[in-house]
Amino acid sequence: MKGLTTICSLFYIIVQTTGSDVINFSLPENTVKLSTQQFTQFSKSKLKISTLDNDTRAHYQNGDIILAFWDAVRPLFTERTLESKQKVSASILKRTKKNAAIKRSEIITVNNIRYLIFQYEVNDSGKIIFNSDYYNDKNLRGELTYNFADRDKANELLNQILNSSKLR
Repeated sequence: MKGLTTICSLFYIIVQTTGSDVINFSLPENTVKLSTQQFTQFSKSKLKISTLDNDTRAHYQNGDIILAFWDAVRPLFTERTLESKQKVSASILKRTKKNAAIKRSEIITVNNIRYLIFQYEVNDSGKIIFNSDYYNDKNLRGELTYNFADRDKANELLNQILNSSKLR
């Protein structure tokens, strides 16, 4: 029985742990990976705010919340800090989505990893976008897209992901 428990535990870790070239993290319970077709169908039918294009690395679903994660390479000749990204994000949002309300814009440190957390809501939906600092010229980026009814759950999912994060 102990052997079966060990195998089941290893399977759970493999299924629930994901990450990037930069950071490993655990997916919250009941999070499932979506195919491109499932992602497109779900985002069009359930969400009232546009989600990322299908070219991101991975899409997941937890209830009615879409989670997306991808790595980004530091642009050549650019030293963009989280602080500068924070200013740019607010400026772009104000120009492109005039009726959007910024709910959160802060830089936090979790497990010795710095993140910019940017959250906004427009109409009946919201997004939480996060960026890690660059490590070896790459960073982890993510986005949680939710309807108003799931605002607290989206923030809880983000906290679970960030609290499980570790640098590679």
